[in-house]
Amino acid sequence: MKYVKLFLLTVVVLCSFSNEKIPKIDLPAHTPKQTAQMSKLFRKVRYVPLETTDDCLLSYIHVQKIQDYILAWDYDSCCLFSAKDGKFIRRIGHKGDDPEAVFSFYENFYNPYDGLLYFQGVEGIRVKYGLDGKYVGKMKVPLSTGVSPQFVVPLDLTTFCAFFANRSGREKKRIVLFDHNGNVKKEFPNHHFVETKRYILDTGDGLTYRYKDNLYFKEMFIDTVYQVSQNQLKAEYVLNITSRSVPYKERYDRHKEAISPYFIYENDVNIAFRYHMNGVGQLCVYDKQAGESSYYLCENGPIDDINDFMPVWISTICDDGTCLGVLNAGDICDYIDKSGISSNPNLNFLKSISPDDNPVVVFMEN
Repeated sequence: MKYVKLFLLTVVVLCSFSNEKIPKIDLPAHTPKQTAQMSKLFRKVRYVPLETTDDCLLSYIHVQKIQDYILAWDYDSCCLFSAKDGKFIRRIGHKGDDPEAVFSFYENFYNPYDGLLYFQGVEGIRVKYGLDGKYVGKMKVPLSTGVSPQFVVPLDLTTFCAFFANRSGREKKRIVLFDHNGNVKKEFPNHHFVETKRYILDTGDGLTYRYKDNLYFKEMFIDTVYQVSQNQLKAEYVLNITSRSVPYKERYDRHKEAISPYFIYENDVNIAFRYHMNGVGQLCVYDKQAGESSYYLCENGPIDDINDFMPVWISTICDDGTCLGVLNAGDICDYIDKSGISSNPNLNFLKSISPDDNPVVVFMEN
């Protein structure tokens, strides 16, 4: 009898784990009327104009915060700036045909565990550079039927995580974990197969972010957000967008609007994600303690109500919880022409900016 009771207790405990409820974040029934404001998510917003010289002239850029630096890149080059004052420090990497050349500056990533930058090479190669601008070496990335992964990010000190988008409808791999030598450690398979003759290359498919040193992943057309670990994909919460989105099997025949987040940001208080519905940009902010969501219009990004300045898109979610945005100098000058120059000391850079200057990086912090 004692063994039977112990067995039943074990079954109950296991069932309680398997039936563990996870948060479900719904979309609003109607288009929200209130405009998104930065103060809903952040306590501080500061602006860092990037130095403009012939050595570091950039166009439409992507940015990342690395320690006390800003890494900024466009199609042709990648530059390192000071995160304090925007002073140009050095270029990193170059394009070309030599062994140390980078094929593309897009889809690069910084590995906080070894302090190196990884740029896209050819045939599944990542080219490694230090922040000092010196070439370090190369890393082989696993392929799937000759296709490179959609993205690669570090998981921990010894492991990288690669996501393979289901471009053909028959992709067997979903997430692949591998080491520094390109050896596969773990594969999480794709279970969603679609019979189609189409081939979809969607650069927006697959979304990752970090919160408290954990890596989280969401696939387009799949509601669940997973935490990625060495052994499992653990369901953390659900962005309940299925009723408003294109069914997975119809992703290869886009005749309806597809709703999927453009970014996800999480801190100790909120989970926020931006999406489009009925052609209108919107922002959802989910209060984790209350289990309730607030919804806002977000056509051009949240408005900086902290400094009484223009809206900006959140383009980068940094590992330390800082969010970054980019404002092009020409757009700022247009704003000045319409609204004038603010007397706010945090916006003193407005007095000297010109349309041909490098972009301004916006730091949104808590």
